[in-house]
Amino acid sequence: MLDVRKAKQPITRAMKTNIKVLLVVGVALWSAACMAQQNSVLLAGANNEEVAEKVEYQDTPIDVVLNDLATQAGLNIHIDAKILETIYGPDRKPLRTVNIKWRNLTARQALVAVLDNYGYVAIPDPNTKVVRITIKDAAVQEPLTLKMVKLEYINATNMVNLIKPTLSSRSQIQADLRGNKLIMLVTETEYAQVSNIIARVDTAVPQILIEAQFIETAKNPKSIKGIDWTGTLEAQNFTFGNGWTKGSTTTTVPGTPAAGSSPSLPSGAPGAGAVSTPAYTASTVMGTVFGRENALDTLSGGLSVDTVRGFYPHAAFLSADGVKAVLSFLNTENDTKFIAQPRAVAMDGTPVELSSIRNVPVFEEEQGNVQGGIQQASTVKPRYDLMVRDAATQRETILNEVGIKLLVTPRQVGKSDIHMDLRPEVSAVEGVERKLLGGRVNESPIFRRQKLNTVATVPSGNTLVLGGLVTDEISKAYNKVPVLGDMPGLGLLFRKDSKSRSRRNMLIFVTPSLVTDGDFQPTPSDFLKTKPQVPPDLDEPAWDTGAPASKYRPLF
Repeated sequence: MLDVRKAKQPITRAMKTNIKVLLVVGVALWSAACMAQQNSVLLAGANNEEVAEKVEYQDTPIDVVLNDLATQAGLNIHIDAKILETIYGPDRKPLRTVNIKWRNLTARQALVAVLDNYGYVAIPDPNTKVVRITIKDAAVQEPLTLKMVKLEYINATNMVNLIKPTLSSRSQIQADLRGNKLIMLVTETEYAQVSNIIARVDTAVPQILIEAQFIETAKNPKSIKGIDWTGTLEAQNFTFGNGWTKGSTTTTVPGTPAAGSSPSLPSGAPGAGAVSTPAYTASTVMGTVFGRENALDTLSGGLSVDTVRGFYPHAAFLSADGVKAVLSFLNTENDTKFIAQPRAVAMDGTPVELSSIRNVPVFEEEQGNVQGGIQQASTVKPRYDLMVRDAATQRETILNEVGIKLLVTPRQVGKSDIHMDLRPEVSAVEGVERKLLGGRVNESPIFRRQKLNTVATVPSGNTLVLGGLVTDEISKAYNKVPVLGDMPGLGLLFRKDSKSRSRRNMLIFVTPSLVTDGDFQPTPSDFLKTKPQVPPDLDEPAWDTGAPASKYRPLF
């Protein structure tokens, strides 16, 4: 029995197809044979029919059901004899009956459903307006139809990547990036599957507000008390004497001529001597230099002992570098507090970075070119983008960026919970490293980095606290003169005690919140309806402008 009454809700409209955008392959595949195997052609005009609240048949022969539904749909049908032979037996008892109980369908929709369920096909004759019902040929493939779907939220290219693996080899799908549409050449069965995928995937993506608060505290107390005798008792140079004895020998080639001697005459008068020139003449001079001869002299303070002069010089002194001591009696303490409160709205599953950083330049020297055999001067350039790859995450980060970073990837799970992938990082310049390379002192900054990778799920609007980025360095140093520094009371004059502490603590508060439509407030604007206001030209006097004075521009 087909009960036709006005349904409470109108039937869902079929998706419109834009014929202006065609696929050439789709036009070629439209053939009469394919059209004959498609029962959906009967749905043309179904939108104008009334929806039946009940479509019920109980043990009713199938030919009766087909004729009844065709009458309600206003169609003239002819059932093939091949079907009638399989419906009734020799005793005229029905062999195939229909048992259905449907709701909110039109007669045409119910007729198409019955035909598809029992393997029948409707072939309309445009000349006689009679629809022939026959058995569907299993060898004939379902025809391809051209469909176009407008996507609301998801990107068309991403949707193509999701749908394409579910289609047959002869079906095609393309993305229209300009209008964010899908153009498909698919069967009706595939289109039903694709429509189901689109309905589930093409939905509004939640937006999540990420509120972060960075709190960093640093405390550096330092205390130095006592007397430091390092300058006196460490690497002290002692010398005995007041001079440095040294000698020099001068050799002359050939030697200095000298007169020889001969025996005396019998009368006692001296004989005549002959003049001779030796091969060389050598003379040695020795002396003592007092103090240091020059800045590189390390042998000052020597003594001279020889057979001619004996102990020379006759006076000697004991010398030392001198007495030095440093008195320290001071306490210092530095307290630092840093607070940053960045906020950002991110799409579900989209990473967002919250950071408060500064770039530290790293200078690089570039050798000059050789021109005409002359080496040109080198140039030094600052670099602000030195990249380094994290071995654990394979992410590249800028090395010389220091400060605070927080990379968050939020994702809604359940109704109101938010799953977050958190990657905080705290970095600073620790100091400067100096290396002697190629005879030159090269400097490079030392960077200190603290990282924490974690995942957590918190309810919307609740706060997650990340801690543990704590550094605490305690240093103690003692300096004393042995024995004297251990004496009670008096030992305070011969020792120095220093202690320091460097403590840093970083706390990160992250509050994710789901953004709803009520969180946005429209701002009325009539910008597009108003003309731009052009300020009038002001004739400033020549006194206030660079233009010269004229009859049109007074001086004052």
